[in-house]
Order: sequence, then C-alpha cells, then structure tokens
Amino acid sequence: MTDALIRSMSRRPSRALARPGIVLAFAIALSYLVGLWLTWMHARSGGTPLASGALVSHALRVGTIALPALFAASWLGVLLARRVVGTDERAGTPALRSATLTISVAATAAVAFALLEPLHAVLFGGGHHHGGGPLLMQMARDGFLAFLPSLAVAGVLAAILASRAPWSAPDVRGWASSPTRVRRLALPGLVAVLVLAPTALAAQLGSERAVAASGPGTPCPATAPVKHFDVQSIDVKITLNRFGDNDPIGKMYVLSDRVAAVRAEEASG
Repeated sequence: MTDALIRSMSRRPSRALARPGIVLAFAIALSYLVGLWLTWMHARSGGTPLASGALVSHALRVGTIALPALFAASWLGVLLARRVVGTDERAGTPALRSATLTISVAATAAVAFALLEPLHAVLFGGGHHHGGGPLLMQMARDGFLAFLPSLAVAGVLAAILASRAPWSAPDVRGWASSPTRVRRLALPGLVAVLVLAPTALAAQLGSERAVAASGPGTPCPATAPVKHFDVQSIDVKITLNRFGDNDPIGKMYVLSDRVAAVRAEEASG
C-alpha cells in the first residue's frame, strides 16, 4: 500500500504536492483547537449549554469529523503559499514566508469550517449550534468565527516549523529510495487517521440520531410507579391583589376534589 501511494504521488507535478507531515500538523491543530472554539461559540450563541466536560467531548468529535476537510484545506493553503512566495528559497525572508503560509492556511481552514456546517448540523443536530437562520448565513458565520483563531493557530505552528521550510515541496523520490520501517508505516497510518476514524465516528453519530428520531423511547424506568390524577379545567375569577384587581376570565387546572375549595376562595376574593 505504501509503495502504491508513493508511486501515485511521484507521478504528480511538484506544484501539486505538499509534505504530509507538515500538512497533518496543521490539520490536527486547526481541527481540534479551532473546533473547540467554534463549539464554545455555538453553545454561547443559542445552542444547548454544555458543561466543561461535555464541551471538550463534543469538540473532540467535531475535530475528528473535520480532520479530512482540514487536511485538504491545509494542503491547499501550503500550495497557495508556495505559489505566492515562489520556489526560490533565497527570495524573501523566512518571516515573510511564514506570514504568507499563516494567512493562506487560515483562509482555507475558515472556508473548510464554513463548508462543514451542514454536515455538523446533520450529525449533531441543531441543539449544539447557534440559533437558526438560513444555512448560507450559518456557513458564513462559521467561516467568520473560525478565521481569527485559525490565524492564531496557523501562525504559532508556522513559526515553530519555519526552520523546516513547511511551504516547500516534498522529496517523493527520496521516500522511495529510503523506505524505512517508520516511513513505510507513516502513509497507511495517515490514511487510517484521515479516513477510518472520521468515517467510523460519523457512522456512529448517524446511527444514534436515527435511533433517537425513530420514537420517544422509554424515558422512565420500567419499575417506576404509575400515578393517576383526576384534573379539571375550570373558568375562575382570579384575584390579583388586595385592591380588588382581578382577571374575570381566568383559567385553572384543578384536582376534581379541590374544585369546591377553589370556588370558595374565588367567592371570598
């Protein structure tokens, strides 16, 4: 499998290639850190309030689902940065190259988060998301909310990786000529992280939502006692204060054996 992947990548032009390890680092950081930020913002702006533990758990699921899209977005961001700064390592300063990489990766990541909004709404429901509105508006809002934290995360990571020239193209032929055990396992592991884990989680969430939507379930234990109440809906004049203000067409639910007592209170004011 590894050899087939290397051969497939080696046939691609260098302008379409990025270093998978660099791209994966950006994808993981953006998926989980910015995903946590968006989850918190959704909970604050009209979604279901989440306790700290539930917030982190939900953010981990959001980040895992987002990994493939953020990997593709980070890959595109690296390619855009290389196109802007060029392939000549002597041109421009490392700081300028890192800044260009930061902006391009943050921009593509924000677009990815915006495009993921419909999928998240299907898998997680609207409860953990912000309060309604047209889908395109929700997507635009997610992209806007994601851009600044993506800029911060990508900037820190670009600064850490600057010495490795993360914008440069990979040496695919070098991979083939030195197939170490770690390198041979790296690509299949990358495929598993980006494909198997998100797919399994999405399938689990989809089945949970299908079961939840199939019926009300059994919210009470089978051993819970069953109680019956004889209740009537009656018209009653409801006194509001000691000055005699009242609601002459009030309505009230009353236990049948308490109707006479309510009528007595109504007559006394």
